[in-house]
Parts: sequence; structure tokens; C-alpha cells
Amino acid sequence: MLITPGKMLCPQNARDFFRLVALLLLFVGCSASGPRFHDSSFATQPVATDKARIIFYRDSDMNLGAARIAIDGSRVGAVAHNGFIVTENEPGEHKISARARGFSFFQEFVVDISLEAGRTYYMRVSQRAERLFYPLIPVVGAFVMLADSKGEFQVELMPEATALQQLRELKLSE
Repeated sequence: MLITPGKMLCPQNARDFFRLVALLLLFVGCSASGPRFHDSSFATQPVATDKARIIFYRDSDMNLGAARIAIDGSRVGAVAHNGFIVTENEPGEHKISARARGFSFFQEFVVDISLEAGRTYYMRVSQRAERLFYPLIPVVGAFVMLADSKGEFQVELMPEATALQQLRELKLSE
């Protein structure tokens, strides 16, 4: 099926229609499927006094792929669309990175954080807004996207009240 500017995308025959349905079903499978945050032990279980807990979460955005999370270069998990993961860490200075799962070898977003023992940190993982605009810039957009070393996702520390509100319906990424 060839898509040209100014023409609508519509299936030309049954085969194209079934391909489209299969593609949509594939994307549906990219969402988190574990228990909801408020049904998990992480919502009520206290943090160990000698560790720091980080809850990485991701609500709805345009990128349906999982965000791979690493702490100090070691992979800790992947946050699916509408999902969360939880890590227990040593207190101190750490580098947290996020990258698109599978294909972004040199593109990652990195943030520094200082963790205190006995505390819980809420880190929101989201698609970087500027990445949405690159495809809209003819020709140059593809080069800018490839040259952008910060990657597809960003990670930001969120206030507890805001995070708990956003985590309410999210599910554990598996």
C-alpha cells in the first residue's frame, strides 16, 4: 500500500485490511498487563531503612514501545505503555537512563539523582515532545532525529501526590 501526501489511508482490499488489524493487535499487546499499582504491595509496603525505592511509571503517550531503564549502566527493566516498575537501590549518587527498547544503541536520556535511604522516588518516563515533531519536517527531520542523542524518552522526578494520582490505574510492566 503506497501512501502519498494528500491521499487518505484506506484499505484497498481484504488483505490490506487484515494487515492493518494485525498491526493494531500488535500495538495493543505493548501495554502493561500486571496488577494495578494500588493492588500491588508497592502501594502500601514500606521501604527498607537501608535502601531507596524508585517507582518508574509511564502513562499514555504516542510511543507504544517500552522504555528500557538502566541505573548506573545496568538494566533494571522496561516500562511498558501505561505501566510501572519498581527498583530498590543503594543510597547515594546514581545515573538513570531511558532508551527505546531494541533499536536505539546510542540514543538515551540520562539524568543524575541523589537517593536517600528509606525514601521512595517517583520517576515519570514519557516520550520527549520534540521527537513528535521531527517527522513533520521534510527530509531534514530524519537527519535531526538520527542526530538527536537524547533518545525517545525522558525521565523526570515527580512529587509524590502527583505521581500517586497518575499511578492509580497503571499496571505492573512484566
